Amino acid sequence: MKLLFACYLFWPRIGGTETFAHILAQELSKKEKISLSVLTATPYEGEEPFPYRVIRTINPYNPFSVFLVTLNAGIILYNHLPIKLCWASALLNKPYGIIIHRYLSFKGIKGIFYKWILKKAKIIVGVSQAIVDHLPYKAKTIIIPNPYDDSLFSLPKEENRPQDILFVGRMVSEKGPIDVLKALMLLKQEKIDLTASFVGYGPEEVNLRAFVKANDLEQWVDILGPKTQQEVADLMKKHKILVVPSLWNEPFGIVALEGIASGCVVIGSEGGGLKDAIGPCGLTYPNGDVYQLASKIKEVIKNPELFHSLRMHAKEHLKKHTKQACGEKYYNIVKMLHCCDRSSSCRRQ
Repeated sequence: MKLLFACYLFWPRIGGTETFAHILAQELSKKEKISLSVLTATPYEGEEPFPYRVIRTINPYNPFSVFLVTLNAGIILYNHLPIKLCWASALLNKPYGIIIHRYLSFKGIKGIFYKWILKKAKIIVGVSQAIVDHLPYKAKTIIIPNPYDDSLFSLPKEENRPQDILFVGRMVSEKGPIDVLKALMLLKQEKIDLTASFVGYGPEEVNLRAFVKANDLEQWVDILGPKTQQEVADLMKKHKILVVPSLWNEPFGIVALEGIASGCVVIGSEGGGLKDAIGPCGLTYPNGDVYQLASKIKEVIKNPELFHSLRMHAKEHLKKHTKQACGEKYYNIVKMLHCCDRSSSCRRQ
């Protein structure tokens, strides 16, 4: 099965979509019956560290180069919906599937293109129920939850969690990092002093540092900046609670899976697909409700039995999110696309 896995963004970029693409490419490359090539617009000048071919020379703004690489592909799986890469598949009637990670707008000219490309796809995958609910053509849409790197994020052999709260994510307002500090201040009014660590980078870091200084939180808050995946895994093992306080409706939330696998209880906003990622391993609250966020943190910190009972669900919850489980589900999709390719080849003959 000659598979082209098209990812507009790929390693060495860092991000949820890129991490997913890296994990899935690894898993599919292990299948003996698949000949895998990854197509990406992400540049990299060094030697490729992968056991499969990575095509980075294509210019997504050059229609001829996109058309040519698509023409030579057997079956195609698109990571999200990059119009610049996937228009040729729809035009050529190639058998392809699309994995949708984020909400799409179906307004205007771009929306018309989205619907055309989705309509021509053999199968559409949504990473959560929230994503599937907003998509057209539900008859050919299925849910496959995102995986996490279970070789990196795992329970430590010895439990030692001296830190209280951890935030990991982009430092932008819609991710809600400032809400964690506001919740800390509410808890301090109740004489509950907790530590908090922030990992990530972005424009909101300036506001966080200003808030910490204005409220004399230097003793309790560490703003650590960006970290490697290994460093994040190590930090998660030292914290009790991972907070995912997004103000918008997250499509999913791989970071929640990483926290659960590392032994954290996760508290996150309930809108969108984040609640699917958290499952029975944490608590949720209405997006943007700082008082409810503070209440949930207090509930976990003050109730060790609740903390341990939420963690007890982790093993069962994470089974469907391992790399291997995810890889098997997408392998079945590749086989289905291959059958479509063989059927169309027979009709052409």
